[in-house]
Amino acid sequence: MARRLRIVLLPLTVAIALLAVVEGIELLVGALSGSSLSPVQYPRPHEIFVALVRHAGTIASAAPPTVETALIGFAGGLLLGAVVASLLWLVPVLGEAVTPYLILIPMLPIVAIAPLLTIMIHDAFVARVVLAAYVTCFPVIVNTAKGLQSLDAGKTELMATYAASRVQQLRKANWPAALPYFFAGARIGATWSIVGGIILEFTGASHKGLGVLMLQLSYFGNSSDSAYFLWASALGSAILGLVLSAIVIVCERRVLRGRQATT
Repeated sequence: MARRLRIVLLPLTVAIALLAVVEGIELLVGALSGSSLSPVQYPRPHEIFVALVRHAGTIASAAPPTVETALIGFAGGLLLGAVVASLLWLVPVLGEAVTPYLILIPMLPIVAIAPLLTIMIHDAFVARVVLAAYVTCFPVIVNTAKGLQSLDAGKTELMATYAASRVQQLRKANWPAALPYFFAGARIGATWSIVGGIILEFTGASHKGLGVLMLQLSYFGNSSDSAYFLWASALGSAILGLVLSAIVIVCERRVLRGRQATT
């Protein structure tokens, strides 16, 4: 119980301290300049939280399309990542040939890929799902591939003693050892799936969603309330990513706990 409180309280304390520092800097700069700072350029953190509460209904109503595409893309990215990582382990030559591209492709900027997907895929929903799967699968592939290679030599020799095929070794030994790595990649992909959906909404691939809401606020909102509304929408998107990541963590603990109970 104490450990769980520590895990929650320490990050919360750091967040509160950072917010206090930002608020203090803004007050100091405003006092030195002799005028109040524009909330459009220098938003105050506490006002962002107030705007989040005030506009929670609007943000919540805009979230379902973004969440839907993120969840579908996330699931697809997890499946694709697991399959590709398994193939890379089963066929070592393939792993050696593909590894440089696994490093190169994620370096391509998402903001450049998003409009290309919109042009290539005429269905906006499918394009958003594909981008969410794209940003999810690469951390899963890299982490899972590393996990599949992490099996200790003793277990590898034991599987060889039983004359197990590579597929049997993968299923019985390597994948159980790689589960923590797989979930580590899934935690990263969970937040990026939300980001991927929102970025594609920025390109006009959808008429609804959190990305569309933020785009409208940035174009047509010049008041301080609109600025805080925009920041609150961004904060709401971050919270969605954290919630999805927390769900992955809960699933990870249950799966690993169940695996330990059976061994």
